[in-house]
Amino acid sequence: MNDLVFKGANDLVLTNSLLVAEKFGKEHRHVLDAIRDLIKGCAENSAVPMFEETTYINPQNKQEYPMFIMNRDGFTLLAMGFTGKKALNFKMDFINAFNKMETMLRSDDYILMRSQQILQKRVEMAEQKVRALEEKNALQDAQLRQAAPKVKYVDEVLQSVNTYTSTQIAKEIGMDAAKFHKALKEIFLKIFRFFFGEWKNIRNFAMSTTCRSGKTPMTSIGSYFFAKTLRM
Repeated sequence: MNDLVFKGANDLVLTNSLLVAEKFGKEHRHVLDAIRDLIKGCAENSAVPMFEETTYINPQNKQEYPMFIMNRDGFTLLAMGFTGKKALNFKMDFINAFNKMETMLRSDDYILMRSQQILQKRVEMAEQKVRALEEKNALQDAQLRQAAPKVKYVDEVLQSVNTYTSTQIAKEIGMDAAKFHKALKEIFLKIFRFFFGEWKNIRNFAMSTTCRSGKTPMTSIGSYFFAKTLRM
């Protein structure tokens, strides 16, 4: 008897057109036609939908076909059109199945079980969020540890008052000294043309008025600026 109905979303007791057709010995297409006629008539005026069209897969040919899911009111409305002694017995079977399922869903044991299931699901979701945050924090910690030496180096360079020769900077960044001096002169010229000023007036690095190879002194900030520029 319980096979005549099933529990749907939000603990609604439902049946479907396939079950009705099988129980009442009718062709499924005729049951579908009857439901569609009801939907066109009084069923469409119901505040709560009694029928919902969906599909199923035929186990024999694997084809998809339409069917309807219905609640108790939808079944009652549909079954009104089925007459005869057998039809009356089938109606009672469905009504009893609806009643039994609804009683079970209202029982304290079921409510307690559902509450435990909902609580367990929320706990699992919370645990997933915690694991995700832990993984994110671990990744950030690893990135910080990896970047720490670079940050320390840059901080020390920017705070240092020492000066470095262009040859020392070229060696620091792993660049050929001759190529570095050539690139350095090009940068100097661009800055000079932009500001139209003297070399000594350019902020953030100190240098001689000429670019003699290997003998152009720069402050720590200036050396960091050129090293970063040439690596781009």
